[in-house]
Amino acid sequence: MAIDDVHLISRQESSPPTTVSLAIGSIAANLSFIDRPLKKAGRPELRPLFETDDETWLRRADVLSAFESAQTFFDDPALDEILFEVVVEQLGPAIDVLRALPKNSVVRLEIIKSKPRKPARRG
Repeated sequence: MAIDDVHLISRQESSPPTTVSLAIGSIAANLSFIDRPLKKAGRPELRPLFETDDETWLRRADVLSAFESAQTFFDDPALDEILFEVVVEQLGPAIDVLRALPKNSVVRLEIIKSKPRKPARRG
């Protein structure tokens, strides 16, 4: 099933959660290709951030740090890989959203998958 989007759900203390689209579906769809070089370089992997359950909240600072680390790592012309360029481009706005949240916020990433399409009926 294809990934449509990734939503960032955030909350602060007892306030109700808010949700915003991060538009990082390409990252979510390619986590194994992205995490392999991150792990090899000793950087935080992204998969654990995307695979939390509905009850697990992450500190905003931890997600922000992992995103910034990945963006810095892949922003290297020597890597010359289109996927890594996409990672850098998509993480920029996501990092801006995380920076705009209150420092004591907790967050969760939710992968939004596309619904399967029914085949068209032929006459």
